[in-house]
Amino acid sequence: MVSEAESSNPNLDAWREQVHLSALPVFARTVRDVGLVANSVASSAGDLSQVVGKDPGLTTKVVRIANSPIFNLQNRSVASIPEAVVLIGFDSIKDLAVSVTVLEEFRKGRSPERVGSLMAQGFHTATQARYLAGQLSDTPLDEVFLAGLLQDLGAMAFWAHGEAESEALEQALTRSPLGEDAETVEEQVLGFSLNELSLALVDEWKLGKLLGRSLSVPTEEYAGVFEKGKKLKDARLTSICTGRVLARAVEQEALDEPEALALLEGLADRTGRKTGEIRSEIEENFKEAAELAQLMGVAPGRWLGKRELDPIENQRRLHEAGAVNGAGPGAGPTDLGVFLETLSTRLEQGGTRDALMQSVVLAVHELLGFDQAQFALFTPDRKRMLVKYVAGLDAEKRLGSVLSPGAMKMPLDADSANRLLVREEQDDLICVVNVCLRGKSVGVLYGRLCQSNAASSEAHQKGFLQLAQQIGLVIALAAA
Repeated sequence: MVSEAESSNPNLDAWREQVHLSALPVFARTVRDVGLVANSVASSAGDLSQVVGKDPGLTTKVVRIANSPIFNLQNRSVASIPEAVVLIGFDSIKDLAVSVTVLEEFRKGRSPERVGSLMAQGFHTATQARYLAGQLSDTPLDEVFLAGLLQDLGAMAFWAHGEAESEALEQALTRSPLGEDAETVEEQVLGFSLNELSLALVDEWKLGKLLGRSLSVPTEEYAGVFEKGKKLKDARLTSICTGRVLARAVEQEALDEPEALALLEGLADRTGRKTGEIRSEIEENFKEAAELAQLMGVAPGRWLGKRELDPIENQRRLHEAGAVNGAGPGAGPTDLGVFLETLSTRLEQGGTRDALMQSVVLAVHELLGFDQAQFALFTPDRKRMLVKYVAGLDAEKRLGSVLSPGAMKMPLDADSANRLLVREEQDDLICVVNVCLRGKSVGVLYGRLCQSNAASSEAHQKGFLQLAQQIGLVIALAAA
């Protein structure tokens, strides 16, 4: 049953009910139980721990995030929900538990990678918003963080639970003229914007007044209103709106653009600090957000925009446009040449190993068209492999899994070192390269593609081997 506060838009109300029903029963029960604890004056940290503890996975993630530098400013080890409550407060842990539950539920939907990308962007917005709140006022920082985290709530719900509608919107967004407002396209296709869906779900699940207000106000009305000596209209909303703008600017390497520069200069002027200092801290926040995203199981590199994945992101957009027009995904070798040139430059400039490794695995999926791609590192005893970098189908499920070398069903010995191994499995083609360094296996690059996929050509298998060689080079440079 949906909230009584239904809108006058039947399309929106139908979608709100669809998402609500799709999220039942575990999700709704957790949100309800946490809400009951929160609204009872007699509730204790033990009561909250008992509710959250019904889901061991939720408990683990909440404790991990509570231990992160964003929340744990005292750098004290937290091992349980009651300890986390003592350290950062009952309300913050309650809101964090609900937020993590929401995010986890949407990751189980139809588009885990796309939802994962939106999740990671949410962590980035939240991190920047919390930083700005600390600079501008003494407003509760955790409240601002948690409101920033769910700015794309409606979009995550839509891509997780949409079927025919999501395909229609995807095509419309791809075909839309450059510069056309996304909300306009959403309203044309769906009859409502995804931001309106966010507001409906905030109301449905009672996710907090600050989140609802931040989604209701025009971003431009609050973002960057930093005039020196002028009282802020609302420090919390200003932090959230500005945090969202700055997060996108960092991801797209656009901090030198006029809009972002004006924000940085205005903040520096208001706080009496240098613009360069503010900029450095804004960029450092990006790294902290990436670490938080990893704690939630979002693969680093999937969401970094132009900052880390420029060649792949550009080609992905081209592939999507081609797929709509019937060209199909996985254009492959030509695009691969552009990617390899860019990767070489990033290697010379000292790009981080994690970002480079993830970009290579992503290229196997996005550029070569493999349905699944992953790289698993051998443990020191060479008896197991840990899946560290993933892309494609079931990516989030595969991330962090532990495999035995026998799972590859191919010989991973000295004779197979750095060679392409190919086998068929049912209707799929499996490609594997045993990446070796100084005579020792360090990991395995794995790719699976459907035989019907156009990528099952000799040229694409050659491209797979080339990318495996790049992984070896990244590891060698990191070890140097």
